[in-house]
Amino acid sequence: MTNPITDELNGYLCEQDIYTPENYDRVRDHYLEFIEKRADKWNTSVFKHNRDAFISYFQEVYELTNDWIVSRMIIHVSLQSFEACGVSLFEWADDTMIQYLIENCDR
Repeated sequence: MTNPITDELNGYLCEQDIYTPENYDRVRDHYLEFIEKRADKWNTSVFKHNRDAFISYFQEVYELTNDWIVSRMIIHVSLQSFEACGVSLFEWADDTMIQYLIENCDR
């Protein structure tokens, strides 16, 4: 990965400033068409806990944005639209993205 999270951006307080409803609205507005075209397959991979498929979809998002935070937010927006998505599914997807970052970080 070419754009890992910097030490300054790695922390709960910083996440409170980044992952705001306003920023999610910006991401949703900017990437809405992209998300709508792909949300079903992304969400199905989460529902089935298909890590390989989910990671391939996440890589597609990352290639588009070249930004970890925006990519993560795009996936979050997609999951928010998934009616059957409970907390455990959201957490599984988020944990999978974080594990992917850890495994592929250039630190």
